[in-house]
Amino acid sequence: MKKNKYTKIMKILLVVFLFSVTLFATSSKSYIETKIEIIDTPDVKAKDPVDWLLMFYMSGDIDWELHVIDSINELESGYTPGNVDVALMIDRHPGYDQSADNWSDTRYYHLAPGDDPMEIESEFIQSLGEKNMGNAINLRYFVTWAMDAYNADKTALFIFGHGGGLSGIGYDYSSNYKQMTLNEVQQAMFGFQIDLFAAEACGMGMLEIAYEMRTFTDYYLGNQRPMRIEALDYKAMIEELCANPLMEPWELGEVICQTYIDHNPYPAYEMYALINTSCLPELMTKLDYLSTNLSSMSTEYLEHLSDIREFMYYDDDHSTPDIQSMIDEIRIGFLGNTSLLQALDEFETEYHKAIVYKVQGKYASDSSGLGLFFPRDSTKIGKFTEYVGLTSDTVLEGLDFLADSLWDEFLSIYLASAEIIVYTPWVYRGISLNTEYQVDVVRGTLNVYGYYIIEPGIYNFTLSNIINEPSLIVENAESSKAVISGVVWSDNINPEVSSVEHISCWLETGVIYIVVESLTETSNGTLYVTKSTPIAIEVDQKSTGEFPYALGYIPPSSVYYFYIVDLIAGKYTIEIDIDWPVGLEVYMINGNGDFILEYLMGISGLDFQYNYTATFQQELIIGFCSYTGTGNFTFTIKIVNGTTSSTSISAFFVLPAA
Repeated sequence: MKKNKYTKIMKILLVVFLFSVTLFATSSKSYIETKIEIIDTPDVKAKDPVDWLLMFYMSGDIDWELHVIDSINELESGYTPGNVDVALMIDRHPGYDQSADNWSDTRYYHLAPGDDPMEIESEFIQSLGEKNMGNAINLRYFVTWAMDAYNADKTALFIFGHGGGLSGIGYDYSSNYKQMTLNEVQQAMFGFQIDLFAAEACGMGMLEIAYEMRTFTDYYLGNQRPMRIEALDYKAMIEELCANPLMEPWELGEVICQTYIDHNPYPAYEMYALINTSCLPELMTKLDYLSTNLSSMSTEYLEHLSDIREFMYYDDDHSTPDIQSMIDEIRIGFLGNTSLLQALDEFETEYHKAIVYKVQGKYASDSSGLGLFFPRDSTKIGKFTEYVGLTSDTVLEGLDFLADSLWDEFLSIYLASAEIIVYTPWVYRGISLNTEYQVDVVRGTLNVYGYYIIEPGIYNFTLSNIINEPSLIVENAESSKAVISGVVWSDNINPEVSSVEHISCWLETGVIYIVVESLTETSNGTLYVTKSTPIAIEVDQKSTGEFPYALGYIPPSSVYYFYIVDLIAGKYTIEIDIDWPVGLEVYMINGNGDFILEYLMGISGLDFQYNYTATFQQELIIGFCSYTGTGNFTFTIKIVNGTTSSTSISAFFVLPAA
């Protein structure tokens, strides 16, 4: 029997509350600010409807603020006015990005053409002050304003920001890291019907999420994987839409998917899928049929299912396997169960109907479009305890999927029988500096090497003579803090660029793991570790270089430029001038190994500048890289107020691009 849902009366009352001056807590206790401001937006004269209205809700008050400005610049550079209108709500952070006048309030814009990669050239409509983009009432205000101001036959909504899967979307750092829950997004959009909704955020490709969005959109775009910082190709997308404004919503969805994958010269784990939400109710019916069959299995079979669960493909989240992989593994494990096989077949048929279009990178072929919460055992539930009825009043409160599906009841039965797996720490082989090690690795296994960093410094990890396609990762061992940022990697470049993988980074004292796995059936190579001494540059000497291609998932990238300079006491300006707005990561370490700047990231329209005061004679090490793209740079350390410096040998250390 289905569980009770919110009644129609409650939803009507909710709409009334949303437009009241004061909003009292509903029975669901959903977080939408208790005091609602009435925003006085300027009137925009209505005109004849255009073909498309695109609405961008850009939660840029995060560490990826740089991508907000880049996305707007892409839209401006590809936009041709006429048959497409674009409304934008943009929030920024006061610290991460200094370009485009470095404002930090929340604003409405109307897109206009432009070609300056450092400035916003669109039509400024209004400043709203500082708004919490994690409060869904602001999403409702924005959509209401945009749809009242700009008439269009078809509409699309894009939400940019950090995604947390079942936790929600649109985190706002200046508002205590608040995000919109899935139910809050649905509430905010109650009464609207849009043609296409695209979530440009990590981990939003789940059946539970798509089902929640079905109430207000015909098509949903989500990603099972982490998204690159340089994600959707808005320039290519809007160029195609402006050239063909009569395209249907599903056609625009396909364009968004295809331009996303084409935007990356080395698509690896990227994927994006277009979902027809009208197919989801029938898919849920078939999921109930499957859930009933699984729930009726004996304890012995449920334990067998937990063994099978271990082999299901998951996308970055061990609790959420890919649906097609789940179907395939259960089918293989229960070939003699005719009722279960029939339920799987019917569920699979409806699942394929729901997936309209998808794109996949080279190593994302197992990402079929949507994932489904299915933790391996009770220790993998994480914070989603309400999913299986253990708690209430969490980020899942009000989720339609839990009200309409029997899947959560099955999970409660399954988790009571699933054997808890205790994962043992990696067994690793100790290695030494300046020694070559032959690496032979099979897909699905890891070769783990350990190294003890005795002396802080710059260490190079190289995998050369590569056959096929391994990945190389360096990370901290348990309780170690040798790698300041936790993990560095050099995945998925081979063999498109070269037969060498490089990682170069500053390491503190501690134990690190060097992990090699195969992205193909087998891979081979030669691993060796060296320690580098950055060669010095002089004050006021200009050094130039080019950033290699960066994957752009999470910093730091695998290739750094390291410089060292000998300074006497005085004031200095450290400058990194760039010819394209890349995302920079900068380390600064004094001769004692103390961090002056640690893991500084950002994009600076005025280039990177840092004022440094040396209170005594010292050496200063500067390491930097781009984690979002290529471009040229000029690096200089300048004297301020007549300070003089001792002279050192002029050179610099550079790792080749992997």
